[in-house]
Formats: sequence, C-alpha cells, structure tokens
Amino acid sequence: MEDASFLQHLSRQNFSPQDLSPDFLWDLLGRSPQLRGLNIGDDDWDVLKQIGDSWQFSDVKTPPRVLLLTNEPGEFVRGLMLANRLAQRSPLWLFLGNPHWAIAEERQVIEQVQPHQIWSDRHNPWRNEVVCRNCDTVNGGEFLQDHRSYIGIGTGGSSGHIRFAMHTWESLGSAVDGFRNYFDDVLDRGRVHSFCTLPLFHVSGLMQLLRCVWSGGVFQWGRLPKPSTQTFPSLAWQTADDFTPPGSPESPSSGFISLVPTQLARLLDHERAIAWLGQFRVILLGGAPPWTGLLERSRQMQLPIAPTYGMTETGAQVATLKPTDFLDGKTGVGKILPHLALEIADTGSIVVRGPSLAAGYWQGEVIAPALTTGDLGTCDDHGYLSILGRQDDVIITGGENVMPQEVEAAILATGVATDVCVVGVPDQEWGQRVAAAWVPGAQETIPTLPQWRELLNRHLSRYKHPKWWSKVDHIPRNSRGKVNRGAIAQFFLSQTQDGQ
Repeated sequence: MEDASFLQHLSRQNFSPQDLSPDFLWDLLGRSPQLRGLNIGDDDWDVLKQIGDSWQFSDVKTPPRVLLLTNEPGEFVRGLMLANRLAQRSPLWLFLGNPHWAIAEERQVIEQVQPHQIWSDRHNPWRNEVVCRNCDTVNGGEFLQDHRSYIGIGTGGSSGHIRFAMHTWESLGSAVDGFRNYFDDVLDRGRVHSFCTLPLFHVSGLMQLLRCVWSGGVFQWGRLPKPSTQTFPSLAWQTADDFTPPGSPESPSSGFISLVPTQLARLLDHERAIAWLGQFRVILLGGAPPWTGLLERSRQMQLPIAPTYGMTETGAQVATLKPTDFLDGKTGVGKILPHLALEIADTGSIVVRGPSLAAGYWQGEVIAPALTTGDLGTCDDHGYLSILGRQDDVIITGGENVMPQEVEAAILATGVATDVCVVGVPDQEWGQRVAAAWVPGAQETIPTLPQWRELLNRHLSRYKHPKWWSKVDHIPRNSRGKVNRGAIAQFFLSQTQDGQ
C-alpha cells in the first residue's frame, strides 16, 4: 500500500454519492467533537460520509466481519467511524486488532475470526476480495444475534491465547454514561476531556476516545514524552473557546489522563513531568497493581491519582478511587461505578453485573449478564473495593507461570503439611510472590526455608518454590470444601502492611 492511507484506498471504491443523512456517526458533526493529534480534517468526514452511505459487502449472507488492524491512531479512528456508520445501516461485526501482533498471532486471529475484509496498513482488501474461506459457516457463539452489531475487543487470557470480548455499541455507551455520572463533579459541563497515550485498540484507549466523542469533549492523542524532555504537550481543551474549568479560577486543572504504574513511576523522577501531571484533574491509574511506594510518593506530591479496577469484558472501569479519597489517605480502588453492581462470592471472587458487560467471547463462553472475574476482593462497610489478587490458577512471578495446585501437591507430598494453600502476593520486584500458608502435621520441628527448598527440589523448579511461608492453624474453606483463597491472600497482605 506504499505510503497511502487506507482512507485513500477506501475513497477509490466505486460508489455513487447519495443524499447524505444529517446524523453522521454518533451525531458526530452536530456535537462538534474536538479530536487533536490524529491528523483528521473536515475533508475526511465528507469522504467517510459518502463511503458509509454507499459501501456494499457483496454476497455476504451473515453480518460482515471486519478486522481493523492499523498502527496509526488517525487511521484507527477513521476505521472505527466508518464501521459505526455502516452499522447504523445494517449489522456489522468489527474486530479491533493489535498491529504489533507477530505473524503467527495475526494468522491465529484470521483463522479464528475468518474476516470478510481487513482494513489495515498491511493488507489491501479493497479489491472486493473475500479474505475468509468459510465466511458464512463460522459460528462465533450462540449468544450472538444477527440483527445486532458487535465490536470485538482483543484480550489475552492467562494462556496467552488471543480472544475477543464481543461488545455492542450499547454496552460501550453504558460504560461511558457510568463514567460520566461517577465523575460528574469534575467534568467541564458534562464533557470529558482526555489526553490519551494508550493504544486505541485496547479497551483502555478506546474508552477514552468514546467518552470524549459521546460527551462532546476534547480528545487529544499523543505519545508520552520522555520524562527528561524540556517540553511537554499543552492540553488542547485549555485553549478551547468554550472551555469552563471546574472549580475556582485559581485551580484551572481539568481533564483526564490514564497511565499504567510504570509510566507514572518514570514521570515522578522529573520535576517538569510532575508539574505537567499537576494540570490534570484526574490521573487514572490502572493496568497493573501499583506498589505502595509509588502511591505514597504521588500522595506526597499531591497528584490527583485515581487507582482503577476494570477489564475489557466490562468496558473498562468497574471501580475507581476518586482523587479526593486518595489524597485523604484512602487505599484500594474505590467505589463501584453507578451503572454496575458488584458482589463478592463465597470464594472471595468478584462478580460484576450491569449493562456494560460484553455479551460473550468470540467462539467462547457467554459473559452477560454476570461476569465472575477471577479477581479476589473485599468491600468495606462504605462500599470501597480492595483487590487482593487473582483467583485463577496462574501465578505470574518473574515472568514465569506457576500453577498453585502443583505447588500444593508437592508440599503435601513431603508429609510435613496436612493442609496448604498457595497464592500469589503482589510484589514490586517479582510482580507476584509465591506464598504458602500451611498446617503442620504431628512433627515437632518446623522446617526452615533452606530445608523447605531441599524437600521441594526434586519436585519443583526453583522459581515455583514459595518465597514466603506461614504456619497456620487451619485453611479456611466454604461449605463445599473449596479453599477461600481470598482470605489467605488477605492474610498475607495484612502481614505485609503490618510490616510496613
């Protein structure tokens, strides 16, 4: 495709311009969205309007499946807008691809999805070629309805297998509404402004775009500068003619930015970066559990950090700790957003219900109306949620996967323990630390750490050995005999906090 954009290729399609409908994608032009840093001009909208009103998928019996796979943010937005326009006319199933996939991963996705077309920097489907071999025989799941449009957002499970959570425009819209209601007191007359540095094909970047577009706010895309740079981007909404900063004139901060902990940690080492972050009203922090030292540094600098908890399947955020609570010393990930309901199961696992849930996984299980996340959590009497870790089988420590059941079996095989529970505890160096709570047998001598290593060496690789041992009187179990890993994780977490 040389250097030409896929929009230019699309514009070469043979179509007859029709009378253009006044409502253009999400009423986009009527709301006058302000998109910055995407290299999108007014002419692009005119072209997309014409294409959207005339595009035809020839000989397609099922809703057409399109894989959007582009590395350029402006091209991604154009493709998303076009898909939405087409979906207003008839059902379309859009899959958001990761342009950084290796060839084998891309092939895996194409084999799985069997797309009718690929809109990409690396493909040229604009010859009306059929990409898939069995287009009309692919079964994505019984939960899918042919009369609805879906957006498949990629997510990798613990196995690394790429799969797609199938959202609707309505489910994503519910997530946007819940976000706006939750943060209503800090918005610019209901509008969300956001500086986005995260990939738009991930739910964390996509939802920033949709919040701004659907609320009529300013969306600004840009790469996060190196912390040592002398120049940081100006925030586009602060120069908008109709911008009304919330709060007093002396405190003109507004807008959101989303960071992962490693990004924030790098920025906190430089004064200019700290000053730049201070311009935001809310700094959403997610993607991985932040370590205590990072949060304490941010609190000392009075940065408006908002630790968040969410996932692809829920349309991003489930709960968020507001900056005011964070600066007051509150921990955890805050209260549940108003469009969702959350409960803690007997096992300690978090269950989420609400209209922003994806319908299900492509060629996988159903998700809505309730998602058992596999995350362990507790809620206090005031509704504040704390995440204790993962309940699923895999502990990731130092980049290695450890199955708790394997470790538990090896410990029991020594004959030293009568009962045991192995969990992953958040650790700044290892990501997670393997921890074992065990009930001793009749022996009088408690093994030391070197003795435990000697006992387990024949059964387990060294990285699977628990780095933290704790002798307990019993392992908590529910009425069905299932271990309450949440309670064990909380036990180790409280010991960590007590030690600090």
